[in-house]
Amino acid sequence: MGVDRSSRVDELFHAALELPPDRRSDFLLQTCDDDDVRAEVRSLLAADAAAEAFLSSPLRSEEIIEADLPPDAMIGRRIGRYTLRRLIGSGGMGVVYEALQEQPRRSVALKLMRVGFAGTKRASRLAREAELLARLQHPGIAQIYDAGVHDEAGVAIPFLVMEHVAEACDILTYAGRCGLDRRGRLELLARVCDAVEHGHQRGVIHRDLKPGNVLVDATGQPKVIDFGVARLTDLESGATTYRTETGELVGTLRY
Repeated sequence: MGVDRSSRVDELFHAALELPPDRRSDFLLQTCDDDDVRAEVRSLLAADAAAEAFLSSPLRSEEIIEADLPPDAMIGRRIGRYTLRRLIGSGGMGVVYEALQEQPRRSVALKLMRVGFAGTKRASRLAREAELLARLQHPGIAQIYDAGVHDEAGVAIPFLVMEHVAEACDILTYAGRCGLDRRGRLELLARVCDAVEHGHQRGVIHRDLKPGNVLVDATGQPKVIDFGVARLTDLESGATTYRTETGELVGTLRY
């Protein structure tokens, strides 16, 4: 997507935000004849609506989170149209599960924010991640399928649904298992660079590239994941760029 199209998406997105939700669809049909542009604007509007929903929910402490939602205890639970099947991994702000989607029936990765971050400034990062991923369509980037809010005891908890990279491992583990020589490793890295460049061309800067955020599937296809601290360049959208506050560490220090 070129800069002109990106600017058009941002222009329509911000114009639609000024309208009541029930008028936005007609507005897009009347002002834009590009189906792909309209679809991207709708994705951004959906992510923005999800952000408003969970930012308005009350703050609860992290101690309550662990008591309310032990990650393993969520297995078998339903989150929207998805049934959680197994724990993939967890971090300070959220937990990732393999889940089963009903229609179409497929395995997906569902990232669920911890309850204690619902309603906080950090929670906006998940909605932001949905917005950024909606801009990216590349075989080297895990695709986003859905975003929403799950109600847990009256607390709105945001979640993302993404492509599940089956039988995957991180890029260093993959290179070791396959015994890749220098040329093989460079070729694999070049494919990762193609995916990163795709993001840069659309104004998306990942900001936390590390081996753990690059998975390789059973076919050898690398997939960049976790755009939770990514940002837009000023060229792409000066008004909505996520900026790091003074004294805030973003990303992984080692990398």
